[in-house]
Amino acid sequence: MPYSGKGVVNQNGVDLISSVAERFQVSKDAARVRLTQLKLLGTENSHPRLF
Repeated sequence: MPYSGKGVVNQNGVDLISSVAERFQVSKDAARVRLTQLKLLGTENSHPRLF
């Protein structure tokens, strides 16, 4: 799995990075950095659970 700076990104994160990179015509690294800055990407434990 790719490294995100906060940890390993799961398959959903990989798919999101690919989608953003394709949609905005940027590299996957640029998409990953931007998603991380917006706190939309991180480890599974970085977001509180609802239940």
